[in-house]
Amino acid sequence: MKNYISRKCKGFRFVNRTDGVSWTDRMENHIGEIGEITQQFDNVHVVINFKNGVWRYPISLIEEHLIPETPEIPQLGEGILMEVSNDGVEWGGAKLIAKLSNGCYLSTYGNTWKHARPIQEVKKYTKEELVKIVGHDFEMI
Repeated sequence: MKNYISRKCKGFRFVNRTDGVSWTDRMENHIGEIGEITQQFDNVHVVINFKNGVWRYPISLIEEHLIPETPEIPQLGEGILMEVSNDGVEWGGAKLIAKLSNGCYLSTYGNTWKHARPIQEVKKYTKEELVKIVGHDFEMI
């Protein structure tokens, strides 16, 4: 059984009671509208969330109305060093090679990360600037 959850799909008309799924005239407003499949029940039906409605559709007709997924992975380069995290709280470094279509980042060792950000450059201070920041000559300590 294919997994359709989180796939994008256009709303479409179908014959009432197709695979036991009911059609209602209120579904007319969603014909051609793109929604997201949020639930899947065996090989019977899926639930599509639209901007202003949630409806069941027969799974047997879903394939021809799916929005094609982009297989292309936009490349970042070969091993761009960035800070990465899965929770947005604890960060570490990793060399990233691509941003995936699901929004995650792929690192050179095959790990994926939910968050990535450029590593901030460390400001370099002169000895005089450090003495001013610290308040005394640190070599004398």
